[in-house]
Amino acid sequence: MSVLKTEHLLPSAMLRRQSDKRDPEILVPVIAVDVRETFLIGRCNQGATASQPSRKKWDPTAGKPSFLGAFSFSRYKFLMRLIIALILCALAAGCKKSAPEIAPVDPNGPVEVVVPEHGAYTGAFMDFGDEEDDVTLDSIEDFEQMVSKHQAIIASSSYWGEQNFPTANLNLIWRHGSLPLLFWSPWDKPYEQDHGPDRFSLIDIIAGKWDGYIDKWADAAREFAHPMIVVFGNEMNGAWFTWSGIYYGGNQWDNELKNWKGPQTYRVAYRHVVDRVRARGAANIKWMFHTNNYSYPPKRLWPAVQGRTMGRYSVAG
Repeated sequence: MSVLKTEHLLPSAMLRRQSDKRDPEILVPVIAVDVRETFLIGRCNQGATASQPSRKKWDPTAGKPSFLGAFSFSRYKFLMRLIIALILCALAAGCKKSAPEIAPVDPNGPVEVVVPEHGAYTGAFMDFGDEEDDVTLDSIEDFEQMVSKHQAIIASSSYWGEQNFPTANLNLIWRHGSLPLLFWSPWDKPYEQDHGPDRFSLIDIIAGKWDGYIDKWADAAREFAHPMIVVFGNEMNGAWFTWSGIYYGGNQWDNELKNWKGPQTYRVAYRHVVDRVRARGAANIKWMFHTNNYSYPPKRLWPAVQGRTMGRYSVAG
């Protein structure tokens, strides 16, 4: 904490620091002024000495102090105002908690995402077009202006039908000062809902048919290098996406696997994809397991996915 130095301005004043009992980190400057000198700036009544100042009312026009020489009343008022101003400035500076030194952050260097000590990160899934990948700075800024808040997390999509990695979108979000969240959906064109598996079926994914694409995507994610959140096959416990558990046996019990067929198929496909991406060294990815807030049809279609992932569910309204 920078301390206001006043010794050269007030010869009889001293500035010391005192720890506040409520917060030991707050340093409060205390100014102790020699009241005798302040009192004696002016005229001493007859019979008063420096060691025994008079307690009678002081008349600044009645004479001149014997020990200061000529001293006008206007100068006295000026000096008193100066003393008061310095005291207020010192107190104002000392009541502020000293800010810890923060090392400069290299935006291109390694960054670790941590859980905030207080509150939560706010994020949004904005309107980025039908394929949810038309990410623009104008769209982001318009949304943030509408809600009057910067978004810590910004979501977009990467459909398997595009067969690419959205590096440009993620860079734009990262440069905006937000954490990218990417829905990596095994979905083929024309991206229609409410029908069964397309060419990116969970069975083919488990069989390794799309390992080449997964590896290429993982390599691009690793080269992106910045932290990102990835959701594979969200809302699998519904009936609207092609990877939904209902299209893979639903709640039919598998005696060999000791699990329901729909959730088990998704679980194996999820582990196959995540393990393969991690094997490529894409350690900058934080995986999120994202279900709908209820299963539809109302059967057990919520698979148990083991591993270090974050949880999320959708609520529409």
